[in-house]
Amino acid sequence: MKYQQIHYVYITTNLINGKQYVGDHSKYKYKEKNYLGSGVYITKAIKEYGKLNFTNKILEYFNSRREASLSQEKYIRLYQTHVSQGGYNISWTGGTNCNGKHSKESIELMKKNHKPTKGIKRKLSEKEKQKIKEKINLLEKNKSEYLEHPNKCKCCGTNLKYRDIPLIFCSVSCSTKYVQSIKHQICLDKYLLNPKRCKCCKNVINFDKRFNAYCSSECKTKSLFQKRITDKEFTKNKWNKLRLDHYKFMEEEKNKKLKEEEQKRLDHFLQKTMVSTYQ
Repeated sequence: MKYQQIHYVYITTNLINGKQYVGDHSKYKYKEKNYLGSGVYITKAIKEYGKLNFTNKILEYFNSRREASLSQEKYIRLYQTHVSQGGYNISWTGGTNCNGKHSKESIELMKKNHKPTKGIKRKLSEKEKQKIKEKINLLEKNKSEYLEHPNKCKCCGTNLKYRDIPLIFCSVSCSTKYVQSIKHQICLDKYLLNPKRCKCCKNVINFDKRFNAYCSSECKTKSLFQKRITDKEFTKNKWNKLRLDHYKFMEEEKNKKLKEEEQKRLDHFLQKTMVSTYQ
């Protein structure tokens, strides 16, 4: 689905000094709402006073951008927004024409306000030339001194080039190797303070095998064998305990039943005796 483009003429007013600016704009419905303008004086004013001190009002909608740009002159004269009348509009016909180009008046004004860039060529003075020559001579002197006593790479010991004076290594691989060696040394120092011991023989494990639980394969097999034996013993003891518990439970139930039967006999005997006495 293509969004419909809107063409309109608007007016922006400065709430502080009351100055106004008329312009045309084309946008899609879902895009920006408050377009204040892009003229030379209006942009300066927005930077000076801030966007909050400006209001925007749409004067008329049009079917094409050409119609909107041509109708700017009518509203500039109606609202008196030209620079000569105390407004922000440079040209009587508006900021841009129907083809999207600046008018002649706005181009001339932009040329006047344009500041020259730093890249403009100019003649150097004798003092500046002399300073440049001194700098070149000093660089050449430093280069000759460096070639006699060059710096060396910390990792591999090769001579560094003159352009690599601030660097310590000849390449990225050398720098990574050097950093890894330092990290390895730090880890080794920490490990020596609190070394890891074997679970089986309690000997100190080497730094290279610090992530293992045993110092050798023999210790590992021994510990696993002992573990299996202990597991078997544990299971035997467990079954024995379960059997004993079962026997105890069965005996308790038998005793309960016997007691209940005896109690029933006693009750029955008492009932009979009571009946015989009453008779």
